[in-house]
Amino acid sequence: MAISSANASVRDPYWDQVKGIAILAVITIHSCYVAGLPQNSFALSAVLAWRQIANFAVPVFLAVSGYLAGRSKSPKDWHWVFRRLGLLLPAYLFWTIVFVLLFHRRDLIDPVKMMERLFFGTGIGIGYFVIVLVQMTFLTPLIDRVHKSYLHVLAMITLTVLGISFTYTMQLYEIEPFNTFPMSALFFAVWYPFYHLGYFAGKRDWNPSSKAALGLAIITLALSFAEAFFWKGTLPAFAASQTKATSLAFSLSITLLILANRDVAERRSVAFLAWLGRASYFVYLFHLIPVSLSKTIAHKVGLPKFTLSEMLFVAMATILISILAAFTAQKTVPSFAKRWVLG
Repeated sequence: MAISSANASVRDPYWDQVKGIAILAVITIHSCYVAGLPQNSFALSAVLAWRQIANFAVPVFLAVSGYLAGRSKSPKDWHWVFRRLGLLLPAYLFWTIVFVLLFHRRDLIDPVKMMERLFFGTGIGIGYFVIVLVQMTFLTPLIDRVHKSYLHVLAMITLTVLGISFTYTMQLYEIEPFNTFPMSALFFAVWYPFYHLGYFAGKRDWNPSSKAALGLAIITLALSFAEAFFWKGTLPAFAASQTKATSLAFSLSITLLILANRDVAERRSVAFLAWLGRASYFVYLFHLIPVSLSKTIAHKVGLPKFTLSEMLFVAMATILISILAAFTAQKTVPSFAKRWVLG
């Protein structure tokens, strides 16, 4: 799993640190919203600017998941698939039930609605990532059977074109429900190239050029800013999205930078980030609870809605609560329950 410790039998501090940084980006993304912000406000411009920088999070998680799967020597057969699902799904099911009990109790008597919340990831609001990772898990044995490098590249390019075409067609023609979250994020092709690239790099021990990746990151970040402010007036939610072409290109460059610097960075370790990376699956599944709580506290103490001060407070409080919750859960949850609570 990209955000769980279950990917590898031996911990690697470098990849744990990458996941630690990515989960912090995820929290800030979900703390900074665009809905309700006035069109010409500084707050909207600031949120859009920050989102262009932080939007690498989910693609990087998928790339790390692919890398660790590719590096693993285990045969990629159906036994491997079901082992992975056995590590991935229990915590997802547990936290879906927790969120339904907290926020959607009426759905407990509606089997159709409950199935929708499970299969579309809406039980915990952002469960789409787990659904996408399940799709990638089923595709892994097929990816593993590709032996020629040019076929890997061809598959990544083809699926990239398909995913981007899907995204822009749904957005520009306003085809419901695929133009809105979470349906816009559930199609595996939207994210596929990142998982495949990570798998290819892990399997082949491929090391891209750091200078080229850095140059690409600067160019694509500038392009993502330009595209975000182009869509700002008509499609503000899409302007902030991780799935627009320039954001995907920037995420690709960040992925390449991570791959390029792993040999140097593996010799360095920031203990807190590595710990946070190990807890990142729990934090991902849990953190919308403190987001909701922090918003309530912000309003109670007088921070006005739709302001940067509110969003900054929510982000910082959510990070702190999530860290404390992860630490407490690691210390107190019985061993037999850890796979259900922590993942």
